[in-house]
Amino acid sequence: MKKASILIAALLVSVSVLGGTAAHAATYGSNGEITFIQDTDPTEPGNPEEPGKPVEPVDPTDPEGPGEGTAGPLSIDYASSFQFGNQKISTKTETYNAQLQKYNGETPDGPNYVQVTDKTGEYTGWNLTVTQGSQFKQGEKELKGAKLSLKNITANSINLGNGEDAIAGEDITNLVPGTASPVGSAESGKGKGTWTMRFGADAEEAKTSVQLEVPGTANPEKGKYDTELTWTLTQGPTA
Repeated sequence: MKKASILIAALLVSVSVLGGTAAHAATYGSNGEITFIQDTDPTEPGNPEEPGKPVEPVDPTDPEGPGEGTAGPLSIDYASSFQFGNQKISTKTETYNAQLQKYNGETPDGPNYVQVTDKTGEYTGWNLTVTQGSQFKQGEKELKGAKLSLKNITANSINLGNGEDAIAGEDITNLVPGTASPVGSAESGKGKGTWTMRFGADAEEAKTSVQLEVPGTANPEKGKYDTELTWTLTQGPTA
C-alpha cells in the first residue's frame, strides 16, 4: 500500500510538470518628455483683488485705451492711468483722490494697479519702478509744487498660496519728475508668474491711495493739466 501511494504521487508530479503551461514575463523601457520654451506673447490683465480672473480695464484718460501690454517673457501687462476729475480752482492747498479703476462688464470698481508677469523660466527676480516724466502741465504752463503720491501698495498673485512672494514697495509720498521710484520687487527664485501691485488693498482703501496735492500757490489756470508715467520692469535679483 505504501509503494502504491508513492507511485501515484510521482505520476501526479510528472503530469503537472509535463502538461502544465509555463508563465512568461518581460519588461521594456520607454520615455516621457516635454520641453518648455519662453512665451513671448502679451499676458492679459487680471483682477488685482481676485488673481487669475480676467477683466477688461478702462483707461479714464483715453477712450481708445488702454494699450496692449508689453510682450513676454518678462512683461508689464497693464498699468492704471490716474484720473483726478474736474476740480474747482482753489487758493488753498488741496488734496485730490484719483478715481477707482473701472472695468467693462460687471466687474466692480477697484484699486488702481500695475500688473507684471515673469514667465522667463529663469526666475532670477525682478524690479518694478515708476517715473513721472514731468510736472503736471498744460502746454508750457506747470502745476508748480504739485505732488503725486502712491500709497498702500499691496502685492497679489495666485502664487501666494504656493509659498511664492513678491515685495511691494514702500509708500511713494512724492514722485519726483525724472526720478524712478520703486513699486515692487522679487528676489531670485520668487515673483514667478503674474503679479499685481495695487494701490489699496481693497476698493475702500484705494479711494485715498493715489493722491495729487496741489498747493494754494500753484494758481492753476482753467483747463486740463497732465503728465506721463513710465513703468519699468527689469530682470535680476533685488538690489
